[in-house]
Amino acid sequence: MKSQLRRYLGSLVFVFLLCLAIALGASAGVLFVYNSDLPQVNSLEDYHPSLITDVYSDDAQVIGSFALERRIVVTFNQIPQVVKDAIISVEDQNFYTHWGIDLYGIPRKNRD
Repeated sequence: MKSQLRRYLGSLVFVFLLCLAIALGASAGVLFVYNSDLPQVNSLEDYHPSLITDVYSDDAQVIGSFALERRIVVTFNQIPQVVKDAIISVEDQNFYTHWGIDLYGIPRKNRD
């Protein structure tokens, strides 16, 4: 009886350590992958996205545009309120009522 209990506990410890090793390895792998793609924080302070290059004629008419991504930089105040409301309604209805993290919304998002 004692050797059977010892074997059972040994198997249980082995399975626990195996699961712990898998979890730690997966976490380290995810952190490594995501950390390698992230920019440095100080580079975000001096962010300059690529913009559209316009080619003008002699009379100041646009005759061509070149861009990898067609971006136009706008300030937050230039975004129409209806666009802000639409994004907030889709992403986080409680945006203005919580302190930055919606603790009730996290499980709700994971269920969907």
